[in-house]
Amino acid sequence: MFFTHIFDIIFKLISIIISIFGILILIEFYNDALAAFIISFVFSILLYGLIFRTIASLLYARFYLKMELNYLQAKKLNIALSPLFSLGNKWLPLLEIKEIEADYKYETALKIIENWKLEQKKEQQQIKQNFNDASIKTKILTIIMYGLVLYVFTAVFMHWYPMNLLNDFYMDLFNTNEYYPMLNGMITALPIILIFKMIDKNIS
Repeated sequence: MFFTHIFDIIFKLISIIISIFGILILIEFYNDALAAFIISFVFSILLYGLIFRTIASLLYARFYLKMELNYLQAKKLNIALSPLFSLGNKWLPLLEIKEIEADYKYETALKIIENWKLEQKKEQQQIKQNFNDASIKTKILTIIMYGLVLYVFTAVFMHWYPMNLLNDFYMDLFNTNEYYPMLNGMITALPIILIFKMIDKNIS
């Protein structure tokens, strides 16, 4: 999912809004849509990752978990409450500490997170082991799939073939001189992933 809790989605939406305004402002100065998008996109990710997600964790911990903590303490909870890339990632609501005495909540939360991180590490090791145990065909398909997805997103930003055709089609369809690289990239990448998953399932 795109967000974890209400405060996380609020600050992610704020980051997106800042990114959109940044693009509009930078285009006026540089007259280069691609450069404006990249600069604004990177800035919004840094802003969320370095500041906003910690504020989101702080607000969640205070209002939902009734914890008394400061900004630096909330930052240590980010990995559980506001993962930087929550899309496809798990998060840890820590709801079990709501009824714990206030003096012990933070320490208990850190212990729970540490155990959760160990479980996540085991899952990652299992995924790696499954890949190592997979057939040569599955490994080749996986490598090709990730390679194609990487090329798609690179090509859509750089306007390389064949993504330039999709970009041009998008601009003609909506009668505009701009396009959204991330949107076009996702539109192309998702079918690629699904097709490769279906092929892998049939040959496994």
